[in-house]
Amino acid sequence: MYYRSDVVGSLLRPAYLIEARQQYEAGQLSAAEFKRLEDRAVDEAIQLQEEVGLEVVTDGEQRRYAFFGHLVEAIEGFDKFGGWAIPFRDEEGRENLVRRPIVVEKLRWKRNMCAEEFTYLRARTNRVGKVTLVSTMQAAVYWDKNKSTSAYPTIDSYLADIVDITRREIEELIRLGCTYIQIDAPQYAALLDPKIREGYRIRGIDPDRIVDQTSNSTMLYSTDSTSRESSSAFISAAATTRACSMRPVATIRSPRRSSAKPSFTASSWNTMTNDRGRSNPCASCQKIASSYSASSPRRRCASNHRKS
Repeated sequence: MYYRSDVVGSLLRPAYLIEARQQYEAGQLSAAEFKRLEDRAVDEAIQLQEEVGLEVVTDGEQRRYAFFGHLVEAIEGFDKFGGWAIPFRDEEGRENLVRRPIVVEKLRWKRNMCAEEFTYLRARTNRVGKVTLVSTMQAAVYWDKNKSTSAYPTIDSYLADIVDITRREIEELIRLGCTYIQIDAPQYAALLDPKIREGYRIRGIDPDRIVDQTSNSTMLYSTDSTSRESSSAFISAAATTRACSMRPVATIRSPRRSSAKPSFTASSWNTMTNDRGRSNPCASCQKIASSYSASSPRRRCASNHRKS
């Protein structure tokens, strides 16, 4: 049985970086000065991961104001703090409301979301570098029937643009040499919470359909067979990285030591596929699939377990 560990993506931002971002946004700090402090924070994040022995490292998402910040700050069309507020609690139990973005205009590409993150990371470590991108299901909650329909009449029209933007970013990351791309925050577990389900309904999103809507969109990341065959990126999902079809993982563990090309793509449930592009669900996942619907196991294989 094979085990691998790496950070999900983000690490706590140091106090000096949080303060620097506030000063920068207030016009009290120049872009050059802010970037120097960002670089320092990334260097410290890389050093921490290397010192504890991780083979896969990230930049700690130090350049983002939140884990989804790469989307909001690189793509125009979002109201940064105009969306659904989610309560979190700190280590002392105090509640903190975090406001999500909301799409209010047609999305327009401004710059690459993660190219700076990866190229800096690549130059600072000889370990495998991982980059995270938000899932279509996470991005779906940035649409609201009361605020977004002037730009996107339906959630599907909005998700189509999210997919195009994400595909463009994945292609650029692959061109830059990235071999590990994580599709982050699939939101599956959130659908078990009655309050969150009601929040979806209030905003015009059917919680019973959203998984299929966003899963179908995720499949579009890899519909081009040419790019799929030439891709050398391992695309995983944070919540289901350890799902079934585990045999090819050894290829991914340390790509720099292997001549084999890890040509993985994200499936509708973000499960791993084998090197022929076919899902390889175990008996347990097939049982889970049949309990959900008559869909194929590949559509419903989302358990977070290991296969020996």
